[in-house]
Amino acid sequence: MKHNVILLGLIGLLLAGSISLSPVQAQEVHPSLAADLQAALDLVRSVKNVTGVSAAVIAPGQGTWLGASGVSYAGPDGEMRTDMLLSAGSITKMFVATVILQLAQEGVLTLDDQLQTWLPDLPNYLSDPASADMTITIRQLLNHTSLLYDYAEDPELQGLILANPYKIWTPEELVSYIRPFESPTPWFYSNTNYLLLGMIIKQATGNSVSTELQQRIFAPLNLTETYLEIEQSLPAGRELAHGWYDVTGDGIPDDFSIFPRNSLYSMAWTAGGIVSTPENTARFLQALLTGQLLSPVYLNDMLNAIPISSELGYGLGIFKVAFTSEISLWGHVGEIPGYTSVVLYLPGANIVTAVFTNDNEVDGILDFVQALLQVVLAFEGPQTEALQAFLDSLAVDGTNDVRAATDFLSDLMDSTWKITVPTGSVSTFMFTTVESQDGYTFGIYNNGQYVDLFTSNMTPGAQTLLEILTDGSVFVNHSDTGIDFADPTFGFFLDTGSNRFYSDTALNSDGVDHMLAYQGVGEVLDRSSITYEPGVSPWGPDEFLLAWEDMLSGPIKDYMDYVVMIKAIVPTVPEPATLLLLSTGVLGLAVYTRKRRSKARFSRKS
Repeated sequence: MKHNVILLGLIGLLLAGSISLSPVQAQEVHPSLAADLQAALDLVRSVKNVTGVSAAVIAPGQGTWLGASGVSYAGPDGEMRTDMLLSAGSITKMFVATVILQLAQEGVLTLDDQLQTWLPDLPNYLSDPASADMTITIRQLLNHTSLLYDYAEDPELQGLILANPYKIWTPEELVSYIRPFESPTPWFYSNTNYLLLGMIIKQATGNSVSTELQQRIFAPLNLTETYLEIEQSLPAGRELAHGWYDVTGDGIPDDFSIFPRNSLYSMAWTAGGIVSTPENTARFLQALLTGQLLSPVYLNDMLNAIPISSELGYGLGIFKVAFTSEISLWGHVGEIPGYTSVVLYLPGANIVTAVFTNDNEVDGILDFVQALLQVVLAFEGPQTEALQAFLDSLAVDGTNDVRAATDFLSDLMDSTWKITVPTGSVSTFMFTTVESQDGYTFGIYNNGQYVDLFTSNMTPGAQTLLEILTDGSVFVNHSDTGIDFADPTFGFFLDTGSNRFYSDTALNSDGVDHMLAYQGVGEVLDRSSITYEPGVSPWGPDEFLLAWEDMLSGPIKDYMDYVVMIKAIVPTVPEPATLLLLSTGVLGLAVYTRKRRSKARFSRKS
């Protein structure tokens, strides 16, 4: 699992809040906030080219919001829904760590207990007794400092899971794939740690892990949509969203739901075997970090994070991830073939955000959290005293800079996309259609003047050459259009015949942003301007795309209704041209072409 950068902190504020295990009826958020959250979810899903996503945001004083975007599968009933179950992957580790800490709190075990205390027969199951140091402590298992080999990464085991999809693996069989291993770093993320913790829970309680989870967490918190597969069967009628995973290695995700879950989820077990919903997972994390499941002593112990990098740390079953330079989030990410997930808690504001996707290799899964958090924090509606105090703490010179601190969403929405050309030079741009629609017209505009570049019946690959001369006159395919641009900046429009959509959102009659911009092949950038110098490829490796969504062809916004590629021809005078993204813009190519996936493997950390 890629542990992308975004941090978590302010431990002292974590213990604030009421302590009550009785479930509270969810309060719906304000309609305008709900609309903004849904728009953010839709937009990030489009930018990241995610098949489907389900999300939950719990914001005290504002309510609980649930949203979904994209699809579970292709078909009339295939849209993603908020009541669908998805795999939580390694978020499972937070649940397991909580049970272990509760057992320590009750005096059943201590965090300094060694493997030989609870699993004395472990060497009998190892292929090489030297592959596990029996003096490793429970604390080392919890915080991944045991430096044990990761059984889930073993190529032989991965091959057997594919070859025997119906097999139910036992923990004793799985530990036989622990190999002798020397970690190059003092911290090494290994699923083996949580496999062994599951075995310790069984040994210490005499119960299955699912029984302990049900009695200690699921039932008290009324988490009726959370299950540990394979120990618990999903109730009849509960729908698990289809997971998509590139099994064949051809770069195209396959519907992984046809693959039996027995082998994979029994292998994942206490390292990544929970299925849930974002709402259930968000409520669990909120309860955990507001002191409802652990005493202050053990909660503080859990949050005593080991630094992994300048922006990332790991406690006892929980990540610490940077959100801003001074504020951190707490939670976990998860990945298992077909699914990626994240749940994070913002201290002080007491906001929890959970995002589950039915897709793998989702670069920037944390971008969903960042975008949703910005919407909540920037909402102008009523705030609780605690949230207002948190927002005030972000103020600089009396000005609340929360939007600047969480500026991701404004990078995506309400953007004015324009090109500013060099003065005193001939600027030349080659436009090529990638996707088009019959009857549509694409062009540029400047101060009420419009120049058509493509008209109806343009097939993919059609090209138009745009030249803007030193006096501002505009030529198309070397022909004078009779239009002069008084200033050197122009935007883009798409005319469907019944509607005209502009790259300046403010000009659109529906007030909605219909255009995204993408740069290079698979590269996502986040900056306010892109410049180029003569002789240097502009805007990325070799291309810059404008992708349009007319929102006329259905509820799924895929930004594929009209796609145009732009290449700049080097200007004759060495003055830089600038692509201005007023309110900025996030660039990438994920919507146009799906990034090639790595060859199929049960990779990374489940």
